[in-house]
Amino acid sequence: MIKPLKDLGLLLYGKQRCRFWLVACEMCGVEKKRKASDIKNKEKYLCGSCSQKTHGLSKDKEHLRELARIWRSHNLERVKMIHNRASAKYKAKNSIRVNDYYYKRKYGITKYEAEELKKNGCFICKSQSRLCIDHDHITGQIRGILCDKHNGALGMLGDTKEDIVIVLEKYKEYLLPKQIIMETIKDKEK
Repeated sequence: MIKPLKDLGLLLYGKQRCRFWLVACEMCGVEKKRKASDIKNKEKYLCGSCSQKTHGLSKDKEHLRELARIWRSHNLERVKMIHNRASAKYKAKNSIRVNDYYYKRKYGITKYEAEELKKNGCFICKSQSRLCIDHDHITGQIRGILCDKHNGALGMLGDTKEDIVIVLEKYKEYLLPKQIIMETIKDKEK
């Protein structure tokens, strides 16, 4: 509902006394005196020239774009809400198209081809849950299907063979002293 800048009180309007408000146009900010009853239940107030421009009566498209830009900048939360609602509605209505577009854009394959790849499960553990398409981040080429756990581990180790070999060598060095300690503790217990 529109909030008046100022309540001008009861003024004579023709033969009637009506309550008048001072309101500002949401687009251009011009302040106008208007009857309260005319704008009481409206969401927003636009002056006559802005109203004509927004309803396509103006031929100046650049001015309309500027007015729309100003309105969006003043109503960011509302614009975000409208966009999110429209996006969710589109995704619900076109879920197959959205999924196909995602796979095509990210991996260069269709959703059907991705589902065919996922049939065998994770390459490492053969799990069927939470499968990911593993791909080279530099070339974009698909390497195979991994479960979420192994895909994350591979990502943390680094995507090159050299990085993985170095990590395995360091891991062996890390575990070796602990194995020796465990063996000496067992020997002492005997």
